Amino acid sequence: MTHRLRLKLASIFFAVMWTCWMLWWSSPQRPAEFAIIVACGVLAGVAWHWLYGRWYRWHFARHLFPRKRSG
Repeated sequence: MTHRLRLKLASIFFAVMWTCWMLWWSSPQRPAEFAIIVACGVLAGVAWHWLYGRWYRWHFARHLFPRKRSG
């Protein structure tokens, strides 16, 4: 399993869990409320993918491949 696939699966899992939690917590009464919560879940998944992907690349670039310091 590649790192990109793990990141995509994690973001999908996060989006689904976040959406389910928000639907359970708020129990929408109208279709518009349901659609808004689902759209926010999609945005949360995209944000997770983008932010975690940036952190992941930064973390491994910094800790696994440290820069050589001349001095």
